[in-house]
Amino acid sequence: MKSSIKNSKENHLIGYWTIPNTSTGFREPEPGFRPFLWKWKNIRGALDQAAQHIRPEEAFRRFIGYQHPDLKLGTAHTLLMGAQMVRPGEFAPAHRHIMEAIRFVVEGHGAATIVEGEPLPMEEGDLITTPNWSWHDHINAGDQPIVWLDGANGPMIHYYQVGFANPYHQPQQTVTKPVGWSQQYLWHLAAAHRVSVVSHELPPDHPIATHGKKPNGHSKPSPKARATLLIAFCCAMWIH
Repeated sequence: MKSSIKNSKENHLIGYWTIPNTSTGFREPEPGFRPFLWKWKNIRGALDQAAQHIRPEEAFRRFIGYQHPDLKLGTAHTLLMGAQMVRPGEFAPAHRHIMEAIRFVVEGHGAATIVEGEPLPMEEGDLITTPNWSWHDHINAGDQPIVWLDGANGPMIHYYQVGFANPYHQPQQTVTKPVGWSQQYLWHLAAAHRVSVVSHELPPDHPIATHGKKPNGHSKPSPKARATLLIAFCCAMWIH
């Protein structure tokens, strides 16, 4: 048996009966990293220092990542977070990647993230999503720095070895859609899939059934109604 195991190892094979059996009783996952705290004072200071020496077009992104000390890559084993700054008059060049990203604005106004030709204004407290493989760039036309938190599934993409990315053929995208285009598109898409039929079975005081009604019987959906309908649409698409 020992010689068989040795031969297997030499051929880069393994008999799984040699691995300690943990399937006979209760088991639970063990975290591979400990809790960790990043102080905003340190993060903001690092961004200020980077802004003095690095322009976004030189480094592609003036991004400070939250690197967990227990991990080789990322803030958690599947997620990467960090902070980014674009000063007035600056832009971060356009590119796209397989990573999906979210951006939560914590400081500034007057900037925008351009996603597939649509400008998404960036104001303090806003949350912007960037779907995977979407062209996107950032531009600050305001009078103060714009600072946001980035979140992306980079470590997971790296683990699965599917990390495609490429730069845009120009430094910036041409704006081809008006502000708010995606919201209107989603609303019309939901209507096209007849998700609004759920309103026939809703109580009279439900936001879809009541919000935005006009005297002539036609309705313009309120933000609350749109959000409710969008959730219904996403559920319907998932079921489909």
